[in-house]
Amino acid sequence: MVVLFVIADSMRADAPGFAGGKAKTPFLDGLAGEGSHFNDFFVSGAWTVPSLMSMFSGSLAHKIGICRWRHPFPAGRPTLLTAFQYAGFEVSCFHPYPKWGFLTIPGKGRVQSSQDIDAVVNSIKEGGDADRFFLIHHWWTHLPYMTKELSRKNWHATVDFALESLSRHPQRIAKKLEENYLKSLNHFSEEVLARYVDAAAHGGRKVLTIVTGDHGENWGASLPEGRKLEHIYDLHGRWITDENIRTPLVFHGDCANGTIPSGQKIGGMAAGVDLGPTVADLAGIPWPGPAPLKSTPGLVERNETDLKIIGRSLAPCVMDGSPAPRDEILTVSTLNTHVPQTYPLDGKEMWRTFALRNQNAWFVFDSADNTKNVSVLPDGAKPGDDVKKEVFDKLEALWRDSVDSAPIVEDEELDALRREEAQIARNLRSLGYLD
Repeated sequence: MVVLFVIADSMRADAPGFAGGKAKTPFLDGLAGEGSHFNDFFVSGAWTVPSLMSMFSGSLAHKIGICRWRHPFPAGRPTLLTAFQYAGFEVSCFHPYPKWGFLTIPGKGRVQSSQDIDAVVNSIKEGGDADRFFLIHHWWTHLPYMTKELSRKNWHATVDFALESLSRHPQRIAKKLEENYLKSLNHFSEEVLARYVDAAAHGGRKVLTIVTGDHGENWGASLPEGRKLEHIYDLHGRWITDENIRTPLVFHGDCANGTIPSGQKIGGMAAGVDLGPTVADLAGIPWPGPAPLKSTPGLVERNETDLKIIGRSLAPCVMDGSPAPRDEILTVSTLNTHVPQTYPLDGKEMWRTFALRNQNAWFVFDSADNTKNVSVLPDGAKPGDDVKKEVFDKLEALWRDSVDSAPIVEDEELDALRREEAQIARNLRSLGYLD
């Protein structure tokens, strides 16, 4: 069995064609039409790293303590990657910048560049009948919305130019950026995703495909009155709204219980924390599985008696079309989205914004200045004072439950970890485990 888990960066829920969006995405539309997709899927972290940590762990990101790839991972916490690893799957991860992407995440297997599309395709084709799990973080749908590889230096320069232009000419440049964004989604659907799915099915293998986004995107629409666009986090991460948090979620192909039913548009609200248990359940492997091996580089010991795994498997919904069970969604964000490049070790400083969405409104608690804002949804009812108090008390309690982060792995330590990983690989190969 091949499990293909593809995360397209910044893909908002209303962009693909099957969702009524402007992007021309016929291949992705076909997967959604031949499989099942959720109408309302909300990620649990407002930008990439906390969102992915929630998907991997089934917990809200403030209980993991990681908002940089170089934060050490808690040693006692299993992940979706370790679950597949312990179940006997060969695990491969693809990141746009593999030197540091997934650096400390246990169970990651081999990490390769997701920007080398040909190499990803060839890797997926390998393996014969072996059970394999591929986690692919597709980057080109992220600002500046590319269809080819960019170095880190050129990426930063291009993003800075786009943001400066958007700040100076918001209406004209926002329209241009959205056009480029739609083109990047078209390229992802037709030139990238189609090749991945075809490669996964090579040789007649059974394939389970999951496609989603790590967060949404906007071009200044979420800015509060009187605020100017200052940073890429103004497009996602800083302001918690449906445009930034709601993403597509598509399931297609074969799973442990048969074939994903076709044509299902599943109602109810699903959360990013639900993805880990759902994917494991559909693949027929135990969740969450054992803790990572203590010898894995980049782990940090932490006294955690309760992992606070709140994710629920949506596999029954996927297979029978029943609505997702949630009536509220929790999302968290970090200090660095307000003060870029700021990563305090103290959890109550690092995990700054906590938000809850129900059918009526977004409730957003900013712990730094103790503001409590309510944004009523277009079809929602205005919440009463008693509801507001109950929700904000809950969000403040979540903030107080934040865990601290260990110091980041510095560059020289990063290099040491890479050397250690290479030595471990050589040792395993010499014993015949990596043939």
